[in-house]
Amino acid sequence: MTATHIIMMLNASAKMGWQPQPSLLKALSSRAEYVVPQMTAQNIASILTAYARMGDNPGDRLLAALVSRARVLAAQMSPAQVANSLRSLAVLGQEEQRPLIAALGHRVEAVASQMTAVSVANTLDAFARMKIKPAGGMLEAVGRRAEDVAPAMGARNVSAVIHAYSVLGGMGMGAPREALLAALVQQAELKVHNMTGSDIGRVLNAYAQLWGQLEREVVGAMHGPTDMQAKHGANVLTAYTTVWKLNQMKSVGDSLLTAFARRVEELAGGMEPWDLAVTLRAFLEVDRPMEPQLLRLITARLSEVAGEMCASCVATVLGAYPDLAKAPALVKALEARGVKVAAKMTAWDIAYLLSGFSRSHIQPDSTLLSLLGQRATQEMPSLGAVDAVRILDACASVWPQPPEALIAALKARIQEVAKDLNAEDIARTYHAFIHLRGHIDAGLLSVLAGQALQVAPSMTSSSVASILLTYASMRTLPGQALLAALAQRAREAAPSMGARDVAIVLSAYSQLWRSLVTRQLERLKTKRSSEEEMSLVVMEHLGKNLMSTLGQRAGHVVHEMTATDVASILDAFASVGESPPEPLLVALGHRAQQVVDTMGAQDVAKTLSAYAALKAMRAKEALALPSNMA
Repeated sequence: MTATHIIMMLNASAKMGWQPQPSLLKALSSRAEYVVPQMTAQNIASILTAYARMGDNPGDRLLAALVSRARVLAAQMSPAQVANSLRSLAVLGQEEQRPLIAALGHRVEAVASQMTAVSVANTLDAFARMKIKPAGGMLEAVGRRAEDVAPAMGARNVSAVIHAYSVLGGMGMGAPREALLAALVQQAELKVHNMTGSDIGRVLNAYAQLWGQLEREVVGAMHGPTDMQAKHGANVLTAYTTVWKLNQMKSVGDSLLTAFARRVEELAGGMEPWDLAVTLRAFLEVDRPMEPQLLRLITARLSEVAGEMCASCVATVLGAYPDLAKAPALVKALEARGVKVAAKMTAWDIAYLLSGFSRSHIQPDSTLLSLLGQRATQEMPSLGAVDAVRILDACASVWPQPPEALIAALKARIQEVAKDLNAEDIARTYHAFIHLRGHIDAGLLSVLAGQALQVAPSMTSSSVASILLTYASMRTLPGQALLAALAQRAREAAPSMGARDVAIVLSAYSQLWRSLVTRQLERLKTKRSSEEEMSLVVMEHLGKNLMSTLGQRAGHVVHEMTATDVASILDAFASVGESPPEPLLVALGHRAQQVVDTMGAQDVAKTLSAYAALKAMRAKEALALPSNMA
């Protein structure tokens, strides 16, 4: 019996779904081992494919012989042969065959330009399955070919390629080029009517992950040097380019999600829980509302299968569902399942699950919460920066009494990963400690302040407001450098600030500025220093500029202000001895008249106290208060 005869028998059994008797398989394996030295590249690829189709391991001796022969013939393999060999090794779980995989990877790079859509898909799928990073040159060559052949990809192939890129991206290979990603997403949209629920789940899960990778690239680019000197100007261009890529992906993705939503509506009643879970996650990640009809169908199906879900599936549904408060029956079923599978949850699962409850402002089942707290403490060494912040946020927002052991472990972990926190993560961490005030110490605060100073240039106005509010609430002064950086960023972000952020920044900054000036004046009483005097002048200049800039913005958004916002802004100006510009005083007076019926006791007290201080100030300056303020 020749190699061809053996392959024909194995392929026939695989196609017919017939499992040969063990004795026959053993005989075929023995004969195949004997003829391996005469096998061609086609024979090697075919016999590996046959065993992969049957899902049966060829045995150690035959496998060793095949691997050895494949290494000899790798440089002669055609595009299809090398792709099929790689995929078969992946299916058979042979990722430890690194020398052969490397040789096949080199061959892929050489023949990538001749690959068909199927071969491209098989190659990328193989490396993703084995979780092996391909060489950069190979990935680049296959990527170029994938873009060329994307229009020829079928539903299964395009879903496999998109999924593979998300896996490889998660391993540090980065997101694919925007042109390639656009081509793949467009082809997926065209082939969506042929996709199974599993295909849809793979594409949407991959899309959500790739979206996250691009968002992190934006943050990373923004954190680089931002001056326009020749040495560093590229960082600015990189940031703008990456933001453009993100916008392009969102534009392409909107159309994809629309097409996939229609297909999910058709298939929802029979879809697997994981595929529905990643559908929810994809819509959440790109901040796109889901149509009510689609959400109802998904909710109904998830309720049916909640009792069968794996740990990650439970976590993903609870973390990604748009508003858990509107699906109490589903939440109850998932919590019951979560109690049973909590011990199998990863750090990511726990963090993502809790983020859903935090976002929906509801408290999880106490038993589930207790189990998650124990599990999170165990998994702490594997927590990434984002996951640590998510769990900390949950401790502050949905945990009535978070376990001391969990808080202590989180504090230690956040200090370890602080350098990886972006501007939003830093702000959320500070905000959480407003509610966990007794748990923050000088060491942790110092680490957070150092990272906040690094990422201040990329902060949103809300992030600046959260950090300033935290320091003001704790009656703790940030370092002068951080306060100056936050003031500068607040000035830069002022043109887009909403009324609430304007009020928070003005109120918190005025309190901190006043405390800082008082402290520096006390120092100057005991020891005069030109450096201290200059520092005081600089901080006063920064403070006045910020108050002026935000005062102008307050005039533009005064119509959105609440009673508390009006009281806070008047109090901020009065407390630092600064008189607001006449137009702002008039506008605040009008707004105060409109919201006076909603003022609480504290708002009334603040407003009256600020009015008295401003009246005295303006009298000293020989200026009258506007009539509406009086």
